[in-house]
Amino acid sequence: MRAYVEVNPDDRRDISARAWSFDLAHWGISASAGTPSAALELLQRSTAAPDLELRELIEGRALAFSRDLEPATPGERAATLTILERARARTLELVAAATDDQLTRPAEWAPHIDARGFESARSLVLSYVDAESREYPAALGLPGRPQEELLLDELEASHEHAMRMVAALPEVLITATAEGDEWTAVKVLRLLAWRERAHAELLEQLLTQ
Repeated sequence: MRAYVEVNPDDRRDISARAWSFDLAHWGISASAGTPSAALELLQRSTAAPDLELRELIEGRALAFSRDLEPATPGERAATLTILERARARTLELVAAATDDQLTRPAEWAPHIDARGFESARSLVLSYVDAESREYPAALGLPGRPQEELLLDELEASHEHAMRMVAALPEVLITATAEGDEWTAVKVLRLLAWRERAHAELLEQLLTQ
């Protein structure tokens, strides 16, 4: 399996490297650790790949891999749509069943949970929609959408927006922000495929533990 690694100091000192898979069977899967080699080891373990080939290492998560600059394939687009559909269905189920207290209580109420910097379950959920409805579209020069007042309405409206964006993305779309961040269609597809699915277990822990 081909692997790509980005290295960047993180607020959490134990994480400075993230390894990504671009293979369609493991689309949007990444692993983070303190060193590139440790991140690669975790990625191989989480995907059960028999072998791993490091194709590229970059310094800075704001940059794009060379693979990100290539055209988005129909398979990558279809995989992203499927992953988004399944992940949002589970998030909606969890949020609909949760109480206001479960959604808003501070993450530090359960010190055994690594909240990864999120203040509450609600803030974690809002990070999904902020990314797919505002951060990623803006980075690509595409229109975003305003936030709904109710959380369930926001999740549903944002999901529809993200699905339309993925379906309509050009095969090649490359932009750079004023801060020098590099964004492409492929980069946004893999980040969309990663974000909500990767945090599903954390959301359940914040709501139920």
